Amino acid sequence: MPECKLSMVTVDALNVDDLGFFCVKSKQHPGYIAKRVWLRQRFEEGLQIRQVRSKDGKQAGFLEYVPGEYTWRVLDAPGYLVIHCIWSKSKQFPNQGVATSLISDCVVDAKQRGKSGVAVVTSDGPWMA
Repeated sequence: MPECKLSMVTVDALNVDDLGFFCVKSKQHPGYIAKRVWLRQRFEEGLQIRQVRSKDGKQAGFLEYVPGEYTWRVLDAPGYLVIHCIWSKSKQFPNQGVATSLISDCVVDAKQRGKSGVAVVTSDGPWMA
């Protein structure tokens, strides 16, 4: 990754409470509790969450993806990895390649798993990759 010393980490069932998952920060919030339960089930299906962090531990971006056989998006994608969500703090980490690094990491993972590729549903508005 570029000069600002960003690093990629994998969030899983064991470290999700330490690293978080961006959507809700307060661990006491009902939304956090509900998503934590939901994530536990998705991790069992192969959900991957990758985070990019700065050298001081600040979150610079993240990517969530899942094997196509378990996607909850509106596409039929067996044999692919499906990106569910991508987000980067482009104003705080401009020109650092955060999103590019996350997508490249997903493509490498797809190749290592013998998948046909990576799929994503997009839109012009918010809340869609």
